[in-house]
Amino acid sequence: MLAIHIDTAMFAIPGGSAGPSELEDILRRILWLTEHARHCPERVTRASNASQELYSRQEYPTRSELKAWLEICNLEHKYDAKTLTAVYTSLLEKTPSALRTHGAEVAETVDVEIAPALPSQKQQLAQLTANAFATVARLQKIPGLLPTLCCGVPSVIGARNFSGKVRELTEDATGTRPSSEDIHASILCVGPDFHWPSHLSPLHIWQSATSPAGIHLALSLAALQIRSESGLKERATKHFIGTGFIESLQRNQAHQSAKYSSATFEACAKIIAGCPKYDLANFNEVRSSDGAEAVRTHITKGGIALRLMCWRRADGIEFANVGPKGELMICHGDSENAFHQWTDFDR
Repeated sequence: MLAIHIDTAMFAIPGGSAGPSELEDILRRILWLTEHARHCPERVTRASNASQELYSRQEYPTRSELKAWLEICNLEHKYDAKTLTAVYTSLLEKTPSALRTHGAEVAETVDVEIAPALPSQKQQLAQLTANAFATVARLQKIPGLLPTLCCGVPSVIGARNFSGKVRELTEDATGTRPSSEDIHASILCVGPDFHWPSHLSPLHIWQSATSPAGIHLALSLAALQIRSESGLKERATKHFIGTGFIESLQRNQAHQSAKYSSATFEACAKIIAGCPKYDLANFNEVRSSDGAEAVRTHITKGGIALRLMCWRRADGIEFANVGPKGELMICHGDSENAFHQWTDFDR
């Protein structure tokens, strides 16, 4: 199931420090969050301590403060302070926590790295965003759940790599929290202006992807969707993104929104789902590093007759490269560094 975890910074209303355009953007964001939380309640979560964190940072306005800010920014005729306060309070109170909904949430993070880096953000909110990233990374370990982070700063839709030392909010039977651990993950991050569900469609993610992590996530979602719609019961195929795969997509008009992108996306997703569009034919080559066997299949049959080249590994399928029919070449790549992240297929 797709799930959205909301960065606490998304709820922050800075008040007197915000100009008219910034305050109006924030209010629109709050109304947008309210709409999505109402229509997709089982998919949307927040941090357990969101209200307390916002109070402590003076980012949770009272009705009188909000009314004063609206007047200062000449927005009192466009927005009603009483209504906004009720909507805001209800949103924070009624949106369930990740801990309550999914049984996992990160409370503390240190030594955090996010790449590509997010746009600049107030230092007091940066820690909240780091905790949100870490919570989504933790939620990725839950079978059947594919979490997405709705981030509190303007950001380009796509995957971001997260690493850091984290401490969970969960407790064991004795009431003791587990010790901190290092966690690394690739996280789909969306900004406050994305449109549900089109921006979370597998094809949209594929067309926005610039990294192996984004490609892998798009194919994971697509394969889950295919299996669900087709009623497939057998286990899906674990998949890897080869070290030369994206470069070959770019070279052969199969990357992002290029001519053969959607056909390549479909071919890969159906292989993972266990119902390939065309048969996978042996390519009579074995990779010396891991003993994987080369196979290939059609992407298109007309024009340049594009082919998808793969390695059939002992632990799954690795997408090596795409190329025209006459190229007759498979990229060996680096089998140890082919990209894979935990998905529902690893249960």
